Amino acid sequence: MTQQKTAGLRALVAGIGVAAAACSALSGCSAPASPSSSDPNAPVTLTAAIQSQDSGKKYYSELFDQIHQMHPNITIQIVEYPSDQLGTVTTTQLAAGNGPDIIYGSPGTGNTNALGLYAKKGYLLDLASQPWATASIPESSKPLFYSGDALFGLPVDTVAVPLTVNKTAYDKLGLTIPKTYSDLLANCTKARDAGTALINIPGAFPANAAFSALEIAASRVYSENPNWDQDRASGKTTFEGTKGWIDTFRVIQEMYKKGCMQDGAEGAGGPQIFQSVASGQTLGMFGPSAVSSGLMAADAKNSYTFTAFPGDSESQTYVFASPSDAFAINAKTKHKDAALQVLEAMTTKEVRDSFAQNAGNVSLESTLNGAATTDTFKEISSLITDPKKSGPLPSFSWPNGNVYSKLGSGVQGLLTGQVTPEDLAKQLDAAWAGK
Repeated sequence: MTQQKTAGLRALVAGIGVAAAACSALSGCSAPASPSSSDPNAPVTLTAAIQSQDSGKKYYSELFDQIHQMHPNITIQIVEYPSDQLGTVTTTQLAAGNGPDIIYGSPGTGNTNALGLYAKKGYLLDLASQPWATASIPESSKPLFYSGDALFGLPVDTVAVPLTVNKTAYDKLGLTIPKTYSDLLANCTKARDAGTALINIPGAFPANAAFSALEIAASRVYSENPNWDQDRASGKTTFEGTKGWIDTFRVIQEMYKKGCMQDGAEGAGGPQIFQSVASGQTLGMFGPSAVSSGLMAADAKNSYTFTAFPGDSESQTYVFASPSDAFAINAKTKHKDAALQVLEAMTTKEVRDSFAQNAGNVSLESTLNGAATTDTFKEISSLITDPKKSGPLPSFSWPNGNVYSKLGSGVQGLLTGQVTPEDLAKQLDAAWAGK
């Protein structure tokens, strides 16, 4: 059985709760010394640093329990940190030489817990010589997992970033999934007439507000130019000079003015969002597909489905689907072989399917091998499996986490009228430049 060290409350990427670290950020969380032996089956204890597990669903714990069943000699101690502290704590430990053996993080460099940031400092083991690792990286996501020729991380599932809707409430109100933006605005009016709001946006919680903006931008920026991030990095374009970004920000303002969002969206925080959507007070929310587990925990009697935020035309609609949950190995681990066995186990179909189901995401088998998605994803299945209609979450490849933070806080400014679309675009360009 996997041993765990956990304490405190939990934090959701979508915006719920905060957890306290189980061990000191400065003392490190290295595993107890395991007996040295040339026997590959000798007992080994590894530590794995992860972000706090959301909504009571212990899918990381279940992942490592499953791997322990496959490799009974390997015990994995889990240490949880709040998602907004994981990067800082792990960097401190790696710099001090007492980091965990296995490290959870996002791909790329755009988040504070991004594995690419560790890789730049030489903290992660290169996996490029492992065929099972190189075969696990979707073609469109390779820039997010490689630093030069070095492969620094391994994805375990595909996380869609859709609009999640309470289908039970939709059906009661006679609403259908919108195919175009004008259809969505019509649903906003019907929802308001029924005393509810179509979308819950916690404007005072930047992490979720930024997700909202990104998903709207999917069909306005990335549908037209999937390589927009690369163009921005090379100086070929800017936020301010991209009509799609300005349109995205104007859509946010229009939705607010037309009552698509709940009253007080500009001041709303994260904790109430699940209960609001589950109860039908609001009918949908943005965020990673794992939010479905939180909604089911709030009210399992409902059915929920994922849909893309529509473009002006149906052909314009695009959705983000990223191999976002990823693991890496500390380059200084004393148990390299065991750590490699753990990551290799993550590439099996059984583990991929099980983790995705528990986390509420898409199995990497669907992304890599075209396996069928579950019914929850049926509305966006054709998008997820079409490389021209989906791509990785762009913020992963942004140069620093401040761009994403500015986007999130900027959404609140758009709702309050303190920021114009053009102002926000300029702020994002400045953040991109490190200003």
